[in-house]
Amino acid sequence: MRERFFKVVKYFGIILVTGLIYAGVCVFTGFGIPCVYREITGLKCPGCGLTHMIIDLLRLDFHSAFLENQFVFLIAPVILAAVLWHVFQYVRTGEVKLKKFENITCYVFIVLAVIWGIVRNI
Repeated sequence: MRERFFKVVKYFGIILVTGLIYAGVCVFTGFGIPCVYREITGLKCPGCGLTHMIIDLLRLDFHSAFLENQFVFLIAPVILAAVLWHVFQYVRTGEVKLKKFENITCYVFIVLAVIWGIVRNI
């Protein structure tokens, strides 16, 4: 259990540091990774505005963050809670198996993301 805990801490640390470096580069240089979908089609994908939303959240500007991508802003706490729960389960038991309800929830989120991608471009 101890090994799994330190493994999770290591990976979350890498993700956190990488994300903070990327956010810092975006804030200070204005450079960000462009959305390939938007570059090709000219339409916003369901995740467009995510980087700006995260930067706004780091600044504690919740209104601007919401305006960047309403769907992700509203769904992120649910996804974060689910990820943390599964990480906790992994550290405790060593295995992560999605239950049927959780699989269905994932499919519902995917369908909602596709619908959001269509609605935001109308």
